[in-house]
Amino acid sequence: MPVDAREQIRQLPSGKWQLRYYDCNGVRHSGGAFPWKSAARAHYRNVIEPELSGRQVVRRDVTFTDHVDRYLAAHATGRDVSTIKTLTHRLGYATATFGELTLEELEQRVPEIAAWIGTLPAGARYGIVQALRQSLEAAVRWGHMTKNPAKRGRTPSRKPRRSIRSRRPR
Repeated sequence: MPVDAREQIRQLPSGKWQLRYYDCNGVRHSGGAFPWKSAARAHYRNVIEPELSGRQVVRRDVTFTDHVDRYLAAHATGRDVSTIKTLTHRLGYATATFGELTLEELEQRVPEIAAWIGTLPAGARYGIVQALRQSLEAAVRWGHMTKNPAKRGRTPSRKPRRSIRSRRPR
């Protein structure tokens, strides 16, 4: 692939956007109708460009529930059973809401994730969001996502801890 080879994105008469590019042999490829220009560009960066350079393609068809199951299995190695039980319970809140979405869809749901965080029980909110962020960060490391949507929104803070008052000497 020539160093200066880039994608060309053009608008179709239908209003959608089409991606065109040259492969390593100089053959021009075109196709795909994307709703936004940025979606066509992201497809080129995440799928086409890695294929042209021989890198691994980001796998984006994994559902959030499948990812959580794989994550918990991988995370269980060398961890205490109670840790995995707590993590499973915390991630259950997220899988109940976002479980059927693919990781690609979930990556675009930053406002929905932020709204969902507001519905969580106040005392458990921080731990649940941390579990979600941790599992989605694994999806980024494993090549299933390009960015962690749970990190792009506002993160709840821990409840302030009560200070221990020291006794005054008498």
